[in-house]
Amino acid sequence: MSSAPRPLLISRDIIITAPPSAVFEVLANPHRHADFDGSGTVKNTVRGSDSLRLGDTFKTAMKLFGVRYQIVNTVVEFEVDRRIAWCHPGKHR
Repeated sequence: MSSAPRPLLISRDIIITAPPSAVFEVLANPHRHADFDGSGTVKNTVRGSDSLRLGDTFKTAMKLFGVRYQIVNTVVEFEVDRRIAWCHPGKHR
């Protein structure tokens, strides 16, 4: 009997002593993405507004294993001061 492959899930939780609006303001600004990315692959935002909304896209400069590339992300979840998620064509969120 074979089982379906499980998706790879990597997550991390931290407690931030700040109001949700202050945290959300940082997360919703794609130009701050490299400030909180834990992978070290995000270098900077090449194109995007200063405050994201559902359906917005932004382009990010990346570097992985010494290879530089750019990727376009799309905001797929958005609730002001509560939730924001974006993904790229590989569907990583």
